[in-house]
Amino acid sequence: MKELTKSFGKKFRTCRLRKKYGSMNFSYEEIYSMYGQYDTFVTLDFHQGSEAYNKFGQSLMGTFKYTLEQREELEQLLKLKHIHRSSKRILFSPSILHDLSEEQKKFLDKEGILNEDIASVSSVNRPRKNVYSEKNKKEVPNQIKIDVNISEQESYMMMLGLYKTKLKDGCELSNIEKNDFYALKQYFEPNNITAEELQYIIDNDTNQPKLPIREKYLKIKSCYVGLTDEENKEIHNIWHIQLKEKETILKNEIQRADSNWNNLPFEQQIKLLYITYRFEDEVLLSWSKSIWWDLERFLHIVIRHTADLQNGSYKEKTIFQYEFSDIRNLIISVITSAQKEIEEEFKLNPNKNFKRQGKRAVYFNGNYYRVEIEASGRLLTFHPYNDEKEREKDN
Repeated sequence: MKELTKSFGKKFRTCRLRKKYGSMNFSYEEIYSMYGQYDTFVTLDFHQGSEAYNKFGQSLMGTFKYTLEQREELEQLLKLKHIHRSSKRILFSPSILHDLSEEQKKFLDKEGILNEDIASVSSVNRPRKNVYSEKNKKEVPNQIKIDVNISEQESYMMMLGLYKTKLKDGCELSNIEKNDFYALKQYFEPNNITAEELQYIIDNDTNQPKLPIREKYLKIKSCYVGLTDEENKEIHNIWHIQLKEKETILKNEIQRADSNWNNLPFEQQIKLLYITYRFEDEVLLSWSKSIWWDLERFLHIVIRHTADLQNGSYKEKTIFQYEFSDIRNLIISVITSAQKEIEEEFKLNPNKNFKRQGKRAVYFNGNYYRVEIEASGRLLTFHPYNDEKEREKDN
């Protein structure tokens, strides 16, 4: 970095001196070297009369954006002894503090700002790190642990209220949320269940409540008044059925990797069974359309892209630069970073999958991710691009 500073130093000083007269204060390469590579939050001031000035006014806050190909090219350029000063458009992610039109946001995301339109750049003086070039394990940034001191009984009442609020606001419940909601309603409001809701609750084959709803109902009841001997036996039978179903899903996923379950090392089998048994279908993010994953998609993601879980043909797949315990939080953070895009796209195309891959991959904390979400809100695929071949398939 010292060599880079020396290489660019004179140019930066010259730019500042001739700011009033020069036609290009910051080159495309200098912007990346000083701010872009660090994902620095900046305030841009534009030359009066420039395209950016006419579109956005005197200044704009946010961060510079780059595709994976652009970053790779720029990283290589920064290694050169002499770096050419060029002029190009740079994509920009504006601060939420700006009240920009959809047309302006689209321009910044698709077209970008000409670097020669920038008169000055300011940012907070704080330590900077190029997380894109990091090859070691990473930690998910901005994670705050909040301890909530509520009882299990209080949590059930709170969830019932939240589901009612979502429905009142016109939000769509995922199947996971529906199972919870109807189990809660069966216990707390059994006389308020409609004929339409009953159709969802009852399994047509058995003429009994669906197992996920029945299990949840029995859990709620056990928390308040306890279960009878017959109900205890019933819930244990449900758990036994669920474990067998989970094993089947796991072995099918292993088979997809061209591996045989019986040929896996015993330690590997134990590890895979442990994470499979512990997993519960879960809503990752509860928006107007909830984003969720089930065991099949969970295994699809972690077995393919976690180094110590890969088997067979999956050993060729890209891997997460995070501990296994951080993957869930990573997924939530990445999806949250694209929340507006996801919600807007589902609003325009409610029956179409949300997909970001190749050049449109989602950038977060130094990695680019392929993300696909089913129209139902189910997370289908999620993995990092740190392999050239796999990325090329998606372009």
